Amino acid sequence: LIPFGVDRERLQARVGDWLGRGWMHPPELRSVRALRQLAGVYLPFWTFDTRIHAGWRAEVGTPRTERYRRDGEWRTRTVIDWHWRSGRVHLPVDDHLMAGTARVSRAILRQVAPFDLDGLVEYEPGYLAGWQAKAYDVQLQEAWEVAKEEIRERAKRACTADTGSSHVRNFRMTADFADERWRYVLLPVYLASYPFEGRTFQVMVNGQTGTVAGQKPVAWLRVWLVVAAMLSPGACLGLLGLLTLAFGGVGVVGLVLGLILLVAGLVGAAFVLRRARASEGS
Repeated sequence: LIPFGVDRERLQARVGDWLGRGWMHPPELRSVRALRQLAGVYLPFWTFDTRIHAGWRAEVGTPRTERYRRDGEWRTRTVIDWHWRSGRVHLPVDDHLMAGTARVSRAILRQVAPFDLDGLVEYEPGYLAGWQAKAYDVQLQEAWEVAKEEIRERAKRACTADTGSSHVRNFRMTADFADERWRYVLLPVYLASYPFEGRTFQVMVNGQTGTVAGQKPVAWLRVWLVVAAMLSPGACLGLLGLLTLAFGGVGVVGLVLGLILLVAGLVGAAFVLRRARASEGS
């Protein structure tokens, strides 16, 4: 296990700062006392070591510039030359971490990571004195199957990088696992929940590093006002351009600029909404 390295008393300011951070959240969050409910818990995890021998084969593209003539003028264009290539990648995997319980939010667990596994010590009952400890409910084989899929994705990224090109198609990969090993470890986490306007939200703190993550309610009126502010310039300019199309070039320019600003506003609004939903529903 990794012993708790952050005292509960030292977390008050850190959790309070996290709760009050962010323009899209209600300012009343600053007065929430989630700390009173923080409980130190050792959560179960599996860690896996292995070595991956991956072979890949793909069509790899090499870009080049060529000149061509059109309408009496010389122009340039980029052409991709495709060639079949293959290679092998050897990837050592050390301490690939998988949660051993499905009873806490894995999304929040990912946010409070990483843990420094160099801090692991041999288990002794004395470490659990005064702390709770959860037993695993995710079996070893189940965790290993999920871990293998994640490790294969790492191998795929390594093989793609081994091609030496950003132009890859018809990619194929085989991955062999060797020297699989595992450990069962307990990692320190503070857990808490707090009520706000009739709903319950979760907070989690990494008991080794003090990293805070969790759910926070969103002040949706603020969010929608920001979305409206992002979309208004493009919509107004586009409408003005549409109304002045009869005047020729000025209207066309206004319409084009309005469409560009509207697209940019839509991208920004989508980003804001995605972050708001993630914050409230981790």
